[in-house]
Amino acid sequence: MKTAELTGALPDYWVARAEGDRAKIKDSICWRFESDQEHGDGCGFFSFDPSTDWAHGGPIIERERIELTCVILNSGLVWEAWSDRTPYDLIDEPESLCDQSGPTPLIAAMRAYVASKFGDTVPDEVPTVHGQR
Repeated sequence: MKTAELTGALPDYWVARAEGDRAKIKDSICWRFESDQEHGDGCGFFSFDPSTDWAHGGPIIERERIELTCVILNSGLVWEAWSDRTPYDLIDEPESLCDQSGPTPLIAAMRAYVASKFGDTVPDEVPTVHGQR
């Protein structure tokens, strides 16, 4: 699947994987396994939606220094995001930059982050869980 085509819970799932976390999709929601006390509940799966929630996506944008810009095309408003695949001081070729677009700044940024970790494509198979959590 092309990183540029990730929609719904898929960008969230791949961001969780890029962060090194276990994740699953259940009922069209990404659930990320957390083993710390961040939620006060101990470990378990918690909803994770960095492509729609600034509380989840904003820190990633800041930490990864993802650049965002808005452009107006004939088709309408589009957000573009750039993420470096390597630290700034190691960049020596333009190919090290990863750019993606999307209808919102968070979607564009999370696609750019996923592409910076996995490339322009990710596997089509994603664990989807139906039923109990």
